[in-house]
Order: sequence, then structure tokens, then C-alpha cells
Amino acid sequence: MTRKVPAEWWIEEPANTLMNVLNKPLDSARFVGGCVRNHLLSKKIDDIDIATIFTPNQIKKKLRRQRNDNS
Repeated sequence: MTRKVPAEWWIEEPANTLMNVLNKPLDSARFVGGCVRNHLLSKKIDDIDIATIFTPNQIKKKLRRQRNDNS
């Protein structure tokens, strides 16, 4: 049985923007950890953890590129 739970927390800024940047061009990032658990238990989410295939330097480059594209 699956349960449909509202996911408003992940569509808010800055989580939404970060996931959009990390998932281009591949579906390469996921929410993980306590934010997923708390969401499923309908508890308050205090922080968001993201797992990705990118290195920290690659993430920095992607975020800089996004910032420059929005300028």
C-alpha cells in the first residue's frame, strides 16, 4: 500500500532550485536521510540532505553556471 503525502517542503526555495540544477541533464540527485523519514512520518523537517553523483567541485561549477545564467 502506498500513501500519498503532501511534499510542499521540497518545492520551496532553495531546495527546488538546487535539485533542478543537480538533476540537469540527468536524474542524478535524491533527497535522503531525515528529511525523507520526517516527511513520511508527517513530522517537521529541520534540514535537507541530498545525495548526488557529483563531486563538491562539480557542484560548485554547476551552481556558478546557474548563477551566471540567471544574471
